[in-house]
Amino acid sequence: LINDDAFCFHDAIVDRLADLESSAISFSGFPHFPRVSSGGPPNPLSESMHDFHANHGGRSCSLDSPPLEPSESDSRTSPPLNCLDVPCTACDPAPAPPGAFILSRALLAALRPHTERCERDSAGASRASAYLRLYHCIWVNLREAGAKFEPLDGVLRDTPTATRRDDDVPALTFGGFGAAAGEADETLAQDFDVLWDVALRVDGGKPTLAEVSRRIMCNGRSRWVQATMQCVPDSPR
Repeated sequence: LINDDAFCFHDAIVDRLADLESSAISFSGFPHFPRVSSGGPPNPLSESMHDFHANHGGRSCSLDSPPLEPSESDSRTSPPLNCLDVPCTACDPAPAPPGAFILSRALLAALRPHTERCERDSAGASRASAYLRLYHCIWVNLREAGAKFEPLDGVLRDTPTATRRDDDVPALTFGGFGAAAGEADETLAQDFDVLWDVALRVDGGKPTLAEVSRRIMCNGRSRWVQATMQCVPDSPR
């Protein structure tokens, strides 16, 4: 599954898929802790997550409280935090958008009998929380069957400032572009054109995350340093 604002490096994705075991009940993506709620009114999926979260000492939250406004601090304690604003740190990691979300054939087959009920149970959830609805459905129905999350290298979400990664691995996807970091000043369409050009220029069509970050975050004029999260001039030779 690929977000509509994520650029895909096709050859690198094909290589990565060949390394995965289709018979394992597994799913892969950029790892983060899922939110306790999938948005909207309380539903059976979010209630199951909430109960698990609460029973494992998670931060107190309510399925009924209004979500935080962008200007509010997440330190608000009264009224209670909405569970959409609270990560379930006791839960298994979830793939975070934007980017790639890979489901094995075995997982899809195991999930198929549950999908219609999951759709009904989470019908009121926020449309922006589609990946959470899918994660909740997997977690509630397949956790005891051994469903396993596998971190996926090469997926950049938001900007490189939000991604912990090995710069030397091939980029699989690049998504959620923004001009808030580095020297990026191009539109999404321009970024897609640039990334297509980067892929064409690199042997095999598989640029590394470092090469992608240099071109997108630093406009090719300098290099992106993950440790300091900034563009720096190339060292003189």
